[in-house]
Amino acid sequence: RTAITRALEMGQTYRQVQMMSKHKDPKTVMRYDHGRENLDQNAVNFLKYDEE
Repeated sequence: RTAITRALEMGQTYRQVQMMSKHKDPKTVMRYDHGRENLDQNAVNFLKYDEE
C-alpha cells in the first residue's frame, strides 16, 4: 500500500491527502481510496429487504 492509501484508511480527508501528496487533481487521490471501493461493492450485502 502507498502512503496515500494508508492515510485515507486512517481517516484523513481527500483534501489533507491531496496537500500531503502534492497532487493537483483531487481525482488522482480518489484513485488510491481502495477501502471505499470495497465498501461500495459490498454495501449491498448489508441491506435487508422485507419480503411482502
